[in-house]
Amino acid sequence: MALRDRLREVWHDPYTVALLLLLTVALIARIPLLLTGATEEDVYITLRYAANIAQGVGFVYNPGEHVLGTTTPLYTLWLALLFRLHLNALLGGKLLGIACDLLTALGAYRLGRAVGRPGVGLGAAWAVALFPLNLTWAARGMEVGPVAAAIMGSFLGQILEKELVTWFCAALLLLLRVDGGVLALFLLGDSLLRLHRFPWKGLLLFCLIVLPWLVFATIYFGSFIPTSVPAKLIVYSREYARPLPQLKPFLSHMLMHPFEGCMSVGCILAILQAVWGFVHKETTLQSQNTNLLASLLWMLTYYAAMAFSPVFLFGWYFVPPSPLFYFWGMLGWFALGARLLPNRFRLSPLVATALASLLLATVTVPYAYRTLKRAQMAEQRLRLPIGVWLHTHAHPYQTLMLEPIGYIGYFSGLRVLDTVGLVSPQVLPFYAKRYPSPLHALWSHFLPDFVLLRAGEYQMLVRYERTLPFAERLEGHYRLIHVWHDPSHPMAVPAFYLFRRSNPL
Repeated sequence: MALRDRLREVWHDPYTVALLLLLTVALIARIPLLLTGATEEDVYITLRYAANIAQGVGFVYNPGEHVLGTTTPLYTLWLALLFRLHLNALLGGKLLGIACDLLTALGAYRLGRAVGRPGVGLGAAWAVALFPLNLTWAARGMEVGPVAAAIMGSFLGQILEKELVTWFCAALLLLLRVDGGVLALFLLGDSLLRLHRFPWKGLLLFCLIVLPWLVFATIYFGSFIPTSVPAKLIVYSREYARPLPQLKPFLSHMLMHPFEGCMSVGCILAILQAVWGFVHKETTLQSQNTNLLASLLWMLTYYAAMAFSPVFLFGWYFVPPSPLFYFWGMLGWFALGARLLPNRFRLSPLVATALASLLLATVTVPYAYRTLKRAQMAEQRLRLPIGVWLHTHAHPYQTLMLEPIGYIGYFSGLRVLDTVGLVSPQVLPFYAKRYPSPLHALWSHFLPDFVLLRAGEYQMLVRYERTLPFAERLEGHYRLIHVWHDPSHPMAVPAFYLFRRSNPL
């Protein structure tokens, strides 16, 4: 009887019914996006690791090379399990991402209820469900969906003072992304300063989950830090020599894009409201903002790292903090609305959610669908065929030097020399300033069987090598055997040039 009463109470809660409607819309919106087949380039790096694990080759990208080139070991193991069970690993990864999107939206709503602002939580869940950023990355196969869910779970558990839940999610986050370890420091600080206790049980659980991987990775790879972390810093620091090269693109994204700009203004309003509450000693505002302070500080730290880093701003970098970003943005806009809108103009949660979801979905879902179809068409017509051609015309033991190692590396099956160093840390010393052209230094030092260059890379290499004797140029040791044009620009110069060594060793 008690359970029946509880279910009746939940059903008659207008916020709960609105949330169920929203989650249903979010799921339906993602189905056509999944059917586009769009898959991000970097997913195939993780898939190659997963396939090698499942086949017993080892946790490696190139057989015999113990290099941690994937930044998401837990997600890699999930894909490996699907491979081992003879299931569609790529589809399984995407379905997990979509499920985690729904969990994140649910967590955003629960966070709002936990601080006495269910409308804010519902608004943040609505943004997670239907904003273009989250829709376009929901079906691309990256680990960002599980990462965002783990972040939301950690902060929600902290607000609800569920210590084991908090640190369980924090441990999953660290295994999904090594930079997630920073969040654990904010959680620990919040426990000590706000809750006035040391989370012994939670930290013990955290260590029990995380330590086996850290020990294994240190022994197997030599470090639990993925190679991609120093590789990107070294390579992009050389490519972007000016100070703070990503600050302007970051600010442009956060302020000029309609949805991100709207939420950025909301965050500013929320921070101003928080300052107002502390200055005027408004007890309710002080309590709410104190509870949420750790999430705000972590989010600002994450964004500061993106803005001030030399590393290129890949689109998926914006997804993990987005639920908290939306939550703080909604806090600001709801506070402003409460001051400006009379009660008679406010809609019920169910009606507001239904109308807002319908209006937004008619814009963002077609936009995301077109974006994904266009992106995947380029992959299907260019990089995937290159990988298939190499698989057909080269021997598996041969080495291919290139930068886009996702599609081409996976479908070619060749041993890869990665010019950025994500899976080939041996290339990183050649980005020192004493090497005028890293590409020239790499091919001339390693002498791979094949060299695949983008149009821009080829042009830069040719300009540098014009000053060298013929015997020191690429054309002195390699011959051009194939070019590929971008189907969307068939009359332009080739998009890729493939060279084969003239004198095989």
